Amino acid sequence: MEIITIFEGRLYAAKFLDNPDEFEKAFDSWSDIEYLLRFFEEHQEDLEAGFYNKITVYEAAQATLHEAALFENEILIACQKNQLDQLFRNLHHKLFFRLQIPKKKAYGTEVHSWLRIYALQIEDVYIITGSSIKLTKTMQERMHTKQELAKLAICSDYFKSESINSKEALLEIVI
Repeated sequence: MEIITIFEGRLYAAKFLDNPDEFEKAFDSWSDIEYLLRFFEEHQEDLEAGFYNKITVYEAAQATLHEAALFENEILIACQKNQLDQLFRNLHHKLFFRLQIPKKKAYGTEVHSWLRIYALQIEDVYIITGSSIKLTKTMQERMHTKQELAKLAICSDYFKSESINSKEALLEIVI
């Protein structure tokens, strides 16, 4: 795993193996109509479950294309204004031990957005660990969102094992 700079001093992203970094991966996927159509076809049952008003696969893909562009822009503007803490919320409703590195999520720009960016927070810095299109109530209900929980845990465990618990320590390992 590597840590890549997205916005110096504020936003970074994990990079696993030979994959793109997780920030790039999210927005590349969400701007690829073929990927989105496949995803929504595969998860059509969740899409039609009612929460999103029985939107069609094509409508979901089109809506995601539009929202993803706005979401990426919103994140970059928040970086410029040093306001990422206004976008990211605790992943879990309950706060756990203060010794843990906080796990965070940011929602897309729409009221009932299914877009999510997942991150760890060290001081005022956020490290993107993954993303998802979340169509179910909990992350444990689908494999693709369970994988995002696993990536959060992998990154958190790595930071703990390397004693990376401050911005200064994080910046020492950034590529």
